[in-house]
Amino acid sequence: MQACEQAKTHWTQATSRKEEGVDGYKIDFAKDVDAFPEPRWPTQSLVDLIAKTFAGRMIDVADHPGLLRLIGARQSIA
Repeated sequence: MQACEQAKTHWTQATSRKEEGVDGYKIDFAKDVDAFPEPRWPTQSLVDLIAKTFAGRMIDVADHPGLLRLIGARQSIA
């Protein structure tokens, strides 16, 4: 969360420390603040971005074929 918050204002790199046996991340910043162009943030809300990204790929009803397959239930044939 810390890296995500800092990334709102600085170019940030979060690197897992799992290989070191540490449950956390090493947080680094770009050496020069102008090394990269200013980010262009999306204008859509997070909910809208997720809905657009996963349109047609979400399990949104109890009788969705993907869900029925995952739980080992029969699909009704119409």
